[in-house]
Amino acid sequence: MTVTPIPAVKSTQVSVVICTRNRASQLAATLRSLTRLRHPDPWELVIVDNGSNDETQDVIKNYEKSLLLKTVVEPQEGLGRARNRGWAMSQGDIVAFTDDDCYPADDFLSSIVRCFEEYARLGFIGGPNFACRRAALESVNGFDERFGAGALFWSGEDVDVLARILACGWQGAYDPRPLVYHHHRRRTESEVLRLRRHYDRGRGAYYTKCILDPRLRAAFLLKCCKAMLRQPGRRTARVLTAAAEFLVRSAAAKCISGLRSAPGIRGFAKEERRS
Repeated sequence: MTVTPIPAVKSTQVSVVICTRNRASQLAATLRSLTRLRHPDPWELVIVDNGSNDETQDVIKNYEKSLLLKTVVEPQEGLGRARNRGWAMSQGDIVAFTDDDCYPADDFLSSIVRCFEEYARLGFIGGPNFACRRAALESVNGFDERFGAGALFWSGEDVDVLARILACGWQGAYDPRPLVYHHHRRRTESEVLRLRRHYDRGRGAYYTKCILDPRLRAAFLLKCCKAMLRQPGRRTARVLTAAAEFLVRSAAAKCISGLRSAPGIRGFAKEERRS
């Protein structure tokens, strides 16, 4: 796909998307930090409640007057799905994603806009919190909903979408100017181990998906091999297990899709409905 250069961003509305699930107290601190942002141009906040059953909705209502706020409830758990609901609801030409336990610096939005103003073909700026040009997200149809916390593969929805944006011809960059403080809350060894297991599962599926893509294959074969050599064997085993599962599930989905589109199957289905 060829990307046509577009004009640099000027006085662009920015959308901030936050997805949350059962973190009412952390979300309150995040929203409080957003009220202190200093940005001269219009911006909006989109909060996706990913099926919370705590006081999340009460926390959101407390900030409806102090923030230009939209809320959507996505009952099916999964961060990739929730992010898709969020950016689809947004209106900004730039969509910034941060988490419900992060506290952006007061110049966070202004720093993001400056990055996109400087490079007209910049599709995203990366990091744990990242921002994308809307046109770049649209060019790849958003996030793969199999990835992300609460989804099938538990992580990787962010790196996956950024890799596909690069494969479509956009440029990406890391820029340290947009600053966010992250309260990750993991204090015990078991909590860190659980997080690593989720990361390994997501990485296995993500690497496999990239290797299957001819546009990304060469770069990710090398990257995957280097990662395997550096890490402990048990982590490699988890990555390879997830990779195998991704392959099996992808092949099964392709077979099912082919069967459903076959002329004989379609005709049989129509006859079934008539009877």
